[in-house]
Amino acid sequence: MSLLPQGKVGLDGLRVAALCLPAAEVGGDYYDLLPLSDTRLGVVVADVSGKGTSAGVYMAELEGLVLSLSRIYDSPGTLLKQANRILAANLDSRSFITMTYAVVDMGTGTMRFARAGHNPLIQLEAASGRTRVLAPQGLGLGIDAGDRFVDILVEVEVPLRGGDHFLFF
Repeated sequence: MSLLPQGKVGLDGLRVAALCLPAAEVGGDYYDLLPLSDTRLGVVVADVSGKGTSAGVYMAELEGLVLSLSRIYDSPGTLLKQANRILAANLDSRSFITMTYAVVDMGTGTMRFARAGHNPLIQLEAASGRTRVLAPQGLGLGIDAGDRFVDILVEVEVPLRGGDHFLFF
């Protein structure tokens, strides 16, 4: 839990709420909010397969990797491709990580994101009251070290409209 965000993180015009209720004392659940600039915020939600110490160790490794890669790559898809390249060489053959990485950009009024096999996002559109499931293709990190991961992964951009809600889980 100490590796998860502590305190308020956000951008002007954006409200963020987060909650983590782990099933065990040590596990592989991970989320983070990464200030990238005055107008951009990185959002990470991930889950390491399994529970216990090994999942916790992989989660800590993923956190350091994402912190480093988010400073280098603007594209969520590119960040996930690089993370997969590194993790596929280091995870044991029974482990994998699902992850969604998004970049919220209040300057452009958009959110770009990609999913590496993680749960879809849910969007509640304020104007219409409609709920949309946002589920671009993607494969879990560490499952494939080759071109298959790259070929499957899709990055999507959605507009941000006042009052819309996005659920990452």
